[in-house]
Formats: sequence, structure tokens, C-alpha cells
Amino acid sequence: MGKMRRNRAQDGSKSSPSKNLKAEIEYRKRLSQQHLGIQHWFDDHKDSLNEVFPSWIEPQIRWFDDLFPRLQQGRPIGRFLEVGAEKGHMGTHIRNRYGIKGVCTDLSVDTFHMATPIVQERMGATKVPPVASADVHALPFRDDSFDLVFCFSALHHF
Repeated sequence: MGKMRRNRAQDGSKSSPSKNLKAEIEYRKRLSQQHLGIQHWFDDHKDSLNEVFPSWIEPQIRWFDDLFPRLQQGRPIGRFLEVGAEKGHMGTHIRNRYGIKGVCTDLSVDTFHMATPIVQERMGATKVPPVASADVHALPFRDDSFDLVFCFSALHHF
């Protein structure tokens, strides 16, 4: 088994993976609070879903819709897994637009509880994929459980 890599904090000290996970979970919780207008935490992020939808969520959906025909060439997509789903908007879109079943995962269960229902309502979703709190490095699924695995705007957090 390989050695676990440690990330260096900005001050050059080593930080443990569990501290990094806790910090990431807190960050995602605060980001959702800001997007929902509960509390302002970050000057470089949007303050409401009214700002987030046209600048972030809708462009991702358009990009996926443009890409989707190429993804399914030669093979049907029966189930998807979204990792780093945050608010679950992409999985919700795929479930409703294409009828594909799947699962949305993210580290932060708080994000799912706070933001996902509001986002799904705003999207007019009638079908909702299940959500699961999971670390991308230790997903609780068997190999080959999904035909499509994807991540939007979260890869740099892993």
C-alpha cells in the first residue's frame, strides 16, 4: 500500500488529511449559507442563488447538454454518479432531463440538507436523485456500479 500524501499548509507546516476534510466540509457549508443568503463569508463568491444560477449553474447545465450526445455514443447510460455534487444541481438536471437514475455525493451533508431542496425546487425538479455524504477517496459503491461518473467545479478540492 502506498504512502498517504500530506498537503502543506500555506505556512509550510504539514496538515493531516482529517483536518483537510473537516476544513473542506466547513467551507462547503459556509458557501451554501452564503449562496442561500444566510450569512456572508467570502468576498469572492456570489451572495445568492439569484446570482449563482445564471453565472454558475445554468452554464454547467448547458455545457453538459452539449456534451451529452457524445457521452452516450455507442453505449447507453443507465446510472450516473456525481462526485463533489455540492447542491446536486447537475444530478437533478440529468435525472429530470434525461431520465437517468443516479446518486449525488459530496463531503458536506449540511450542503445537501440546506441547499439541495431549494435548488431542486427552483429547477422545477419532479424527480430527485438520492444524495449521499461520501469522501471521493473512499466511495461506498462497488466497482462498475455506474456508467457515468463525473465532477463539475470541484476537482480542485480533491
